[in-house]
Amino acid sequence: MNKAVFIPLVFVSMASYAACRPADVSFVNDPATGGMTNLCVGADTFGMNFVHQANGRDFPASLGPRFRWGLGSVKVDGRPCAWEKPSGADGGRLVYRPAEGLEVRVERRADGGDLVERYEFANVSSRTLALSEIDVYTTFNDNYKPVEKLRTRRCHAHVWAGENAGWLAAMRMGGRPPHLGLMATEGRISAYELKERGLDKGGSDTRGVICLSPPDVVLKPGESTAIGWRIFAHDGWDGFKAGILARGGIWADASTYVVSRGETSRITFEAADAGLFDDVSAHADGRELPVARKGKTCAVDYAYVRDGNVRVEFRYGNGKMTHVEILGVGDERALVDARVRYLLKHQIYHAPGEPQDGAFLPYDPETDSLVQEWRVPKASRRVDLSEGSERLGIGVFLARYAQLGAAEKALVMPALRAYARFVQTALIDGDGTIWGSTARPWRYRRYDFPWAALFFAEMFRVTGDVAFAKEAGRQQRNAYRDIGTLNLVASSEKDVALAVRDAGMGREFEELVGLYRAHKDAIMRSSELTTREVGTAPECCSGIMMQFLQTGELTGESAYGRYVLSEWLPEFEACLGRQPSWCSHDIGLHHWDGYWFGKLRMWGDTLPQDWNGTEAESFREIARATGDRRYEARAPAVVRQTLGLFEPDGRAHCVFICPDRVDGRPGKVFDPLMNDQDWALAFYLKEMQVGGGK
Repeated sequence: MNKAVFIPLVFVSMASYAACRPADVSFVNDPATGGMTNLCVGADTFGMNFVHQANGRDFPASLGPRFRWGLGSVKVDGRPCAWEKPSGADGGRLVYRPAEGLEVRVERRADGGDLVERYEFANVSSRTLALSEIDVYTTFNDNYKPVEKLRTRRCHAHVWAGENAGWLAAMRMGGRPPHLGLMATEGRISAYELKERGLDKGGSDTRGVICLSPPDVVLKPGESTAIGWRIFAHDGWDGFKAGILARGGIWADASTYVVSRGETSRITFEAADAGLFDDVSAHADGRELPVARKGKTCAVDYAYVRDGNVRVEFRYGNGKMTHVEILGVGDERALVDARVRYLLKHQIYHAPGEPQDGAFLPYDPETDSLVQEWRVPKASRRVDLSEGSERLGIGVFLARYAQLGAAEKALVMPALRAYARFVQTALIDGDGTIWGSTARPWRYRRYDFPWAALFFAEMFRVTGDVAFAKEAGRQQRNAYRDIGTLNLVASSEKDVALAVRDAGMGREFEELVGLYRAHKDAIMRSSELTTREVGTAPECCSGIMMQFLQTGELTGESAYGRYVLSEWLPEFEACLGRQPSWCSHDIGLHHWDGYWFGKLRMWGDTLPQDWNGTEAESFREIARATGDRRYEARAPAVVRQTLGLFEPDGRAHCVFICPDRVDGRPGKVFDPLMNDQDWALAFYLKEMQVGGGK
């Protein structure tokens, strides 16, 4: 293998975009509804409209005029209603009357290059009104159609419902500024909802209508409540933070978002005005935490107390509040061990003589049953619950677990050998084609080839059996032949190639490297975006980062690293959030896998999700190629955050539905189905081994 080539990170430094300075925010209102149809930045050479026009014609067609920015819905005494057309005006404010006795007064104006909005909810009746599920539509253009507009005219809308310090960062999907930021200036952003999700409403390719919500409130006659925010242009995450501070807000962060027994996270709250911190306090789980104040920064140390989500609340500025979310994991190794035991006990299909014998299957703990999708009538089958495809990640996880020591190997080897026989005899045809299920015909996906290749490469590492390395090479060759510009997910080019090389197959190793090179050359020659399954999904971005950098390492050719760092790293970073929460800090944005992989069949943001583990491998490769040690620190952090999908007793959840509501259904819920989430532990074990972690 050729020596790696060091690539300075100058190619992706935000300094290279200095000529693109944020300019004034401009907007256009719809005279019929009062909703906003255009939100742009003057210096934007692409002229991007950051909001969906909701005209019933653009993608998705279901978003008609009633979902325009600034309109919304509310439950009044439990009865749903919406403000859709103004009934009058009061000075510079539009007045809506969605229900008897309730006025919604909307103000939208330019101020110093920013856009300022205020929404007041007033009880003009003689009786008390209870308002709940107040949703203000902030219809950011967060969707993936058409594909040629992804990088320049679509955005990832990263939401932080952080009360008085709530915000939303709309990052252009290509990562190139200018971007937009929204920060709370009055009232609290206490929740967010996604509306208009479904197969008939854009499916996986749209985020839906993003709604920001103030707290529920009871208004006596004559009383009112309001929420307001300021929208401004910025040039990236550092600029977004600086913009919030410059406009009188605060910024929350933590040294780590996961704490194990004996660990402490230092949580910081920063402001430009030290006066905001004249009266501060912090609490978690009903106990007060000391606050150390130094100038314009307050610090709170949270030491591990219990497992699960911990909400650390911070009060400041005469009645204002925000919070940070920390994940407690008492013993990470014990968590992994418990998951292994649970898999061996509950998720293996034992049926000697049947093709599926030895398979790892999805498991429903609510019914204490394995999901046997091959028995389901063809018209009703769910391909993402099969005995193949993503479930290969269970095999990769257990094979990596077996490499931890003799006891671990002895525990899992019988199941691993049985699983390897199942994959080789029941999923793979004689010509090497791998299918997602034993039930033929079935969906055929090229993704299955590199996943199987990685499993067999890890089996070679466990056993030293060259036959496994040969099968790894065959599956990888099948993945990369005639691939065009398809962007594969979780394909570790280096792991498979080195397994083949270490098995003594030098010619096959060179063939694989040649296929990798041809694939990358095709992408670099293409004037179009690479072929993707779903838009600018984080695993697609991290996958192409990892694979280009690994090809550069294997070939010793720096051109691959230069290309991917300049063309793809900005896009990769744009899909990663910076919310002060273990669910979403540095976690790539997903909003579809709850429907495809879960029992609840819920759409909506799934943060975190197992494929977020691919980010760690990409961070490692970026650090190796550039020498930027900041990426080294980000790698173990992100795999530790995915541990939130697992319980101390070994149970697991395929996704966490992050929004507070999705089309009215309560969110903040773990899906009970155990499906593809064990990929997260496969990435965790690799990172802990490479990075010298726990």
